[in-house]
Amino acid sequence: MTVVHKLIAMSLLTSVMNDMIIQKKDGSQVSMRPHINVFIYQPFGTGKSYSVDDLIKKGYAVPCNRYSEAGFIGTIERSGMFRKGSLLRAGGKILLIDEFQNLKDHQKELLLEVIEQRRTSRSIGIHTPVPIEEKDEYIEYVIDGGYIYIKKIRFSVIALSMKSNYKRYNDLALLSRFIPIFITPSLEDLYISLTEEKPPDYSKYAKHLDLFKHRDYFVPYKVLNYTAKVMKSIIKSLNMSISFYMRLTLDLLRLAGIRAVMSNRDVTIEDVELVFGLLNFIIRNMQCEGLSLLDLKVLDAITQSCEEKGYATAQDIVSKVESYELKQIQESIKKLYNRKLIDVENNNNITVFKIRKIKI
Repeated sequence: MTVVHKLIAMSLLTSVMNDMIIQKKDGSQVSMRPHINVFIYQPFGTGKSYSVDDLIKKGYAVPCNRYSEAGFIGTIERSGMFRKGSLLRAGGKILLIDEFQNLKDHQKELLLEVIEQRRTSRSIGIHTPVPIEEKDEYIEYVIDGGYIYIKKIRFSVIALSMKSNYKRYNDLALLSRFIPIFITPSLEDLYISLTEEKPPDYSKYAKHLDLFKHRDYFVPYKVLNYTAKVMKSIIKSLNMSISFYMRLTLDLLRLAGIRAVMSNRDVTIEDVELVFGLLNFIIRNMQCEGLSLLDLKVLDAITQSCEEKGYATAQDIVSKVESYELKQIQESIKKLYNRKLIDVENNNNITVFKIRKIKI
C-alpha cells in the first residue's frame, strides 16, 4: 500500500473518533479534532477516483459531486420530506469531495467551520413547515426558519481536485486543514496503473473501525513539547512559512494518535518517532502548495533523474518536460529552489539539481 493509500486509510479510521486531548504545560487540557483530512491533486483524466472508489462501494465514504445547496445540505421534496445532502449523510464517515474546485464560497466557509469547530449555525435558504431534527452517534442537527444548526458532527474529508495552485484566502484557509498530496503521473505510471495494479483494498484498516468509534486519545505535555520542538527545528531549517508549523505539529500528533488507539494507551514519543517516516512525504507536499502543473512536472523530472543516477541536469529536465519553453522551465526551477525543494550544485563544471533531503 502506497503512502497515499495509507493516509486515506488513516482518514477512514479517524472519521469515527471523538477528540484529541492535548495537555498544556500548566496541566490544563484542550480538545481538538483527531480527524485526518486529505487533499489530492491530480490532473484531469489520470484516475483521481481510483484510490477512493473502494471506500464508496463499501459505504465508508459519502460522495459529494453535486454542488448545489440541495446536493450539499439537502432539500425539501414535493412530498414534504427532507432529503439530506452529502454533508448531513457524512457523520462517522468520509465526506468525499470529487471536484474541490467546484465548491462554492459559502460551502467552503461552512465546511471550514464544521471541520474545525465540528458545529455551526448559518442561513441555508431552506424553509421547512416544521423543524427538522436528527440525532445519532455522529451527527446532531436542527433545520428551522431557514437556518441549519449543526450541534455535533464527527467525520473526515478527502478532497480531489484538478487544480493545484489555489491563491484565494477562502481556499487557502480551508486547505490548511488538509494534508496535501500532489500527483502528476507519467505515461508509464498510468500504463502500470491501468494494466497491472489492483485497486487499493481498505478492508485491512476498516476491520479496526470498532476500536476507533467514539474514542478520545490523550497527548501528554512531554509528547506535545517534544513534537513541537522537532517541528520548530524543521521549519527553521527549511525556511518554511510559520503557517505550516501548527499544521505539521498537530497532524503529526494525529498520526501518532492512531498508533496509541491501536494499543489502547496515551500517545508516546515513540509513537511520534514511528510516524516520522511519513513526515518527509507530508512536508514535501506542503511545500508544493500553490505550484503550477509545470512546476510539479519539473519537480517530478528532477526526482526521477535523482532516483536513476543521483542528480538531474538541465537536459534531463527538458527531455522529460517537452511541451514547454526553456524560459518557463527555468522559472519553475527557480521557484523550486526558492522553496527549498531542490539544491543546485556544480558537478565537473555542469550545473546539476538534487532533491533537498529533510533531516529529522
